[in-house]
Amino acid sequence: MNAITAGNKWMSRLDGTLSLAQLSIPGTHDSGALFEPIPRTAKCQNRSIAEQLNTGIRFLDIRCRHVNNTFVIQHGMVNQNQTFEDVLNTVITFLHNNPSECVIMSVKEEYTASGDTRSFEDTFDSYVAKKPGIWYLASTIPRLEQVRLFSIVRSL
Repeated sequence: MNAITAGNKWMSRLDGTLSLAQLSIPGTHDSGALFEPIPRTAKCQNRSIAEQLNTGIRFLDIRCRHVNNTFVIQHGMVNQNQTFEDVLNTVITFLHNNPSECVIMSVKEEYTASGDTRSFEDTFDSYVAKKPGIWYLASTIPRLEQVRLFSIVRSL
């Protein structure tokens, strides 16, 4: 079995009664930072989010700039040429194809907001409202069996 195949379903081998707090979850810093117009200014990753998930990453650090009541992926002042909607679609597709897994996502505001008529939190809530069944938003740390089958866990 190669690393990519093993990475897709590594959570399937775990007991569902384990708390996520009992697991060592592989993750990436600035998960969407693939683009930099000037070398050594903004790139943190060599792999797309889809590739990261397929190699076993289950914690994503997503940095969003709040622009016109939407989120674009940003690292510092550099736009990463993708939207939060792109990220969500990638994660949802991965979870649909790998129902034994879950993804933990930290969503943070990055850089200067522009053209917004609502708060960052309200815009985040609008994304949750579009696909309410995929999110685990409780303030407690879940057991794996609670978040398997198509779940994105908000980082506390």
